[in-house]
Amino acid sequence: MNDDFKFFNERLFYDEKTGIFYWRDVDIVGGKARGKQAGTVNSKGYIIINVKKDGKQSQFRAHRLAWLFVNGHFPEIGIDHINGDKLDNRMENLREASILENGQNRRKASSHNKLGVLGVRVDKYGKYIASIRVNGKVKFIGRFNEIAKASDAYIQAKRELHSFCTI
Repeated sequence: MNDDFKFFNERLFYDEKTGIFYWRDVDIVGGKARGKQAGTVNSKGYIIINVKKDGKQSQFRAHRLAWLFVNGHFPEIGIDHINGDKLDNRMENLREASILENGQNRRKASSHNKLGVLGVRVDKYGKYIASIRVNGKVKFIGRFNEIAKASDAYIQAKRELHSFCTI
């Protein structure tokens, strides 16, 4: 049992079926928290659990703690929520993934995408361009008159080219 596992296991209980953490009923945890659900949702939509460690208050993402509780160590790389739900920390919904692999499971367009459609942009002629990034390079999928057709083409390419895609 490593020191991280021991430290967190003394303070928290992880329910693998629900993916929810609860404060343990021990003297280390303040009386108000005992038995209650641990964590709050941060601005990025992840559950964060605040714990005093090494004399200072620190934040830990619940999905990384779930990995620790089940595997006995923190993940060596990032964690991907397979179903795209950042609040679903059941172990069956978590897998280790690099930043690139995690990005392959993206389900929504980034906030700077003016169309709000994943993998689609509009060109200067008003046509919809679908493109996808594969191995660090942008691959052109096609040019379309309709945004729905461009989106469909992108989703099809994503399913074929992104091994971590679950949509």
